[in-house]
Amino acid sequence: MARHELVLEERALLEQALTGSTQILVELLSRLDPRAFGRAEEIRRLALAIARQLGLGAAWDIELSTLLGPIGRLAIPAEVQAKIDRGQGLDERDRELTLRAPEACARLISRIPRLDQVVDIIRYSAKNYDGSGYPDDLRAGKALPVGSRILKVAQDFVDHLNIRDSSPLAYNEIRSKGALNYDPEVVAALGEVLGAEAELRPQAAPARGFPRRWPPPGKPRG
Repeated sequence: MARHELVLEERALLEQALTGSTQILVELLSRLDPRAFGRAEEIRRLALAIARQLGLGAAWDIELSTLLGPIGRLAIPAEVQAKIDRGQGLDERDRELTLRAPEACARLISRIPRLDQVVDIIRYSAKNYDGSGYPDDLRAGKALPVGSRILKVAQDFVDHLNIRDSSPLAYNEIRSKGALNYDPEVVAALGEVLGAEAELRPQAAPARGFPRRWPPPGKPRG
C-alpha cells in the first residue's frame, strides 16, 4: 500500500511540475499571439467542463493539450494567420496548412518527456469522428483519443460562438454535423454543460435554455 501511495504521490508531483512548466511557456508565447492563446483559455475551460460531465475527473492531459495546442500556429505562415484573424476565406492550400497545424504542434511537443498522452490528444484534435481529415490514417470513432474528441467539439464550438455570438446557434452548428465530425456522447455532454450554466443564471438564458454566451456574464475564471 505504501509503495502504491508513493507512486501516486510522485505522479501528482510530476503532473504539477509539467503543468507549471507548461503555464510558464504558454504565458511567454501568449505575449507573441494574445488572440490565439486567449481562445485557448476559452477552449480549456469548456473542455474541462465537458470532461467532468463525462466523468473523466481532473483530466490534466486535456488541460495541457488545450494550453499547448496554439503552438501549432507557429507552423502557419503569417499571411494565412492574418486571413484567419480577419475571418477571410481560405483556399485549399491554406486550409490544409491550418488542418495540419495540430500535427506540427504534436511533433514539437513530442520532444518533452512524459507527454505521450498530450501529444496524441493534440495530434488528433482536428480529426473528424468518421476518420476524415488529418492525420490521414485509419483511426476513427472511439479509436480516437477521448481528449481529442473533446477538444474537437470544444474548439469548434468556441469558433462558432465567436462568429455567431450565440450559444444556441453555435451548439446547433455542432449538432448539425452529427456523428460525421463529432462524438455524439461529447456533443451531448456539451449540451448538458451549457444547460447547467443556463440553469445557474436563468435571467441570462434564451429560449433553448442555454446561456447566450459561454461562459455566461459573471462566470468566474479558472
